[in-house]
Amino acid sequence: MKFSIRYYQLFLLPAGAKERAEVRRQGMRTHALDLATIAVCLERTEGAVGIATGPWTPQSKEQRRVLELYGIWRNVLRNLTDIVAKTTIVWDATHTIGTVTVETTLDKLVQWVDGRAGPVTVFGANQQRYPGFKLTKSGYNIRKTKQGTLVQALTSSDTNLWLFLPREDLAPAHGIAMVEMASGLMQEWQSSTPASYEEAHVPMMDFRLKPNIMFLGGLSIRGTEGSCTVVQASQDFRMRMDQQGARVKVQTYMRSQLIGAAMRTLPRILVFDRPFYGWYAQTGISIPLAVFYGDYDSWRKPAGSLAEL
Repeated sequence: MKFSIRYYQLFLLPAGAKERAEVRRQGMRTHALDLATIAVCLERTEGAVGIATGPWTPQSKEQRRVLELYGIWRNVLRNLTDIVAKTTIVWDATHTIGTVTVETTLDKLVQWVDGRAGPVTVFGANQQRYPGFKLTKSGYNIRKTKQGTLVQALTSSDTNLWLFLPREDLAPAHGIAMVEMASGLMQEWQSSTPASYEEAHVPMMDFRLKPNIMFLGGLSIRGTEGSCTVVQASQDFRMRMDQQGARVKVQTYMRSQLIGAAMRTLPRILVFDRPFYGWYAQTGISIPLAVFYGDYDSWRKPAGSLAEL
C-alpha cells in the first residue's frame, strides 16, 4: 500500500519571510518522535482485548493520523527485529477492571559502511562552527526531491540512516507530520532525481528528549475479552551520532484501562549546515524508525561513546 503524502506536503509549504524571521528569532529546538514503538504498543494492547470487534476509535485528528500509519504498517511490524516489547495485564479480583501496560524499546547501533569517518568542522548557516565528520561517495546515496536533498547513509548492518536537508524556504514539520514526511520521502526515493557529491559533511549529534505523546489519551478499542482505553503514554528518545556511526535508544510506555466484557570545479560537497531531519529504516521495510529533527542545540561531540548511551 502506498503511503499518502498529503500530510507532509502540507507541513513543508514554503514559509514567508515573516515566518522565517520568526523561526530565526525564536530558534527551532531539536525535536523527535518515534511512531514505530507506539504502533507496537497499539498492536500489543489490541491483543489484550481478544479478537477485536471493531477498529480503534480515535478521539482527535492526531489519533486518526496515527491510526492511518498503523494500518499501513501493522502487517510488517513483527519484522522490525530491533523493537522489543513487554506486555503486562493486571485484573482486579472480579476480573472486570484491569490495566494493560506495554513497554517497548528500540535500541539500534549502526556503524558507517566505510568504517570511521574523517573529522571535519561544519560551518552552520547560523555562523557557528560545529564538530562533524565527512562521508565519502561510497558511503551514501543521494537524491534530490522537490522538498530538499535526501541522503541514505550506508551502514554495515541491514539498517541505514536517512538524512534529509530541507529547502531553506520550507516551514519545519513537527511531531506526527515529521513522521509522515519521512514515510512519504522514502516512498518517493525511486522516482526522485539522483545527485552527485564528492563528500557529505554532517555535524555530530547528542541529545535526549521526552516527546509528549499524550495525544494518544482516550484512544480506545473493543474486543471479545473487553475494551481498552489509553490513559497514559510517554516516550524517552536518546540519540548520538559521531565518526563511528550512530545509535538511537527509544523507550515508549503506554498504559490502558481494561474493562472486561460482561564547478572546477571544486568538488561538490553537501554540507549539513542547517537543521535537518533523520530516521532509521530496516532494509526492505518502509517504516521510519526514531524520526528526529536536529537543530543547532544538539550539534556537539557526544559526551560518551555510542556503546555508553
